[in-house]
Amino acid sequence: MEMHDRMVRTAVLSDMSAIAGLERQLFSDPWTEGMLSDCLCQNHYALSVYVDTLQTVRGYLISTHVAGEAELLRIGVDPVCRRQGIGKMLMDRFAQWCEERETPDVFLEVRQSNHPAIALYERFGLEIVGRRKNYYHNPDEDAALMAGRVAK
Repeated sequence: MEMHDRMVRTAVLSDMSAIAGLERQLFSDPWTEGMLSDCLCQNHYALSVYVDTLQTVRGYLISTHVAGEAELLRIGVDPVCRRQGIGKMLMDRFAQWCEERETPDVFLEVRQSNHPAIALYERFGLEIVGRRKNYYHNPDEDAALMAGRVAK
């Protein structure tokens, strides 16, 4: 196992405060610490975190896995750590979750202007299959609906 692989792990309750802090920093509709903690109690959710050498949460991914389908709900990387491959490592873990949970069909929504995220998802085999009008707010924007079978 490569060293960076050990930096992505399953989230635990003590990570929720850090994830909530990143949510507030990254999203106009942040999930609360309580909402995040609730995800840990439900088997169909998967939460992964990327931690640095000091065990500081620098990125996270939240997904659901139900009835052969997975939905990527949230992915976030600390802005000071972007362009370091953290998103790719989190997506690798997501692909592993999909394989382990036998949920090969993947769906997600992403801001249509978020070209770096769209490019990342495309590298993992997803493609834009539609739009959701006015899906996002603050600022208002359509979502690109992406789907496919995630592949490493």
